[in-house]
Amino acid sequence: MTVNRELRKLGFKGRRIVKKPVLTKRHHKLRLKFAKDHGGFCKAGVGDLILIEGYMNPTIYIDILRRGYFSSLEKLGLDPSQVILMQANDPKHKKKKKQ
Repeated sequence: MTVNRELRKLGFKGRRIVKKPVLTKRHHKLRLKFAKDHGGFCKAGVGDLILIEGYMNPTIYIDILRRGYFSSLEKLGLDPSQVILMQANDPKHKKKKKQ
């Protein structure tokens, strides 16, 4: 038995807060510019950028796909059946929507 294993059995978790640099207004502007330039892209070009208010959840994500994804494919002259949608490993991209 290791000390770490014994501590975990007692409910302790070996974690610490990761220090991250504070984002400045300049950083926010640069991130927004990057997002606008690279919102959705592929070999054929750049798709539409859909702006949202507040935080994204699975419902908003599905709405974004409905409003922007297919119209972007059409604008770029791509057949949806020939395209693979690649998403980040974010929970809202995978969560099942409740009916």
